[in-house]
Amino acid sequence: MTNENESKPEVNNPLQDNKSIDLNGIMNIAGLLLKNPEVLNTVSDVMKLTNNGHENSKKPEELQGNTISALQKQITEMNEQITDLQNQIIKNNEELKELILKMQSSLAKRKFWF
Repeated sequence: MTNENESKPEVNNPLQDNKSIDLNGIMNIAGLLLKNPEVLNTVSDVMKLTNNGHENSKKPEELQGNTISALQKQITEMNEQITDLQNQIIKNNEELKELILKMQSSLAKRKFWF
């Protein structure tokens, strides 16, 4: 790793207004980190593991240019999955409400007969 005392460019305020995330700031940080060979090798190894068993024969230097775009693609896919899960939760909640109403109706009918 690099020495902390070395001069290096800084990315200020990766979080803007404490609400939204500054993707450009994060990508700048990621780009700076990927210039370090140890970090690049680690990221390459992790990407190989998450590649569902598909072997990647590229060297870490060849992966550097594609790493950020690959991470952005994964973020997009994960956001789509989150949206799908949120929609599924809404659907499940509606079904649950219907089942609760049916159960309450059934209980009310039973009380009437007893």
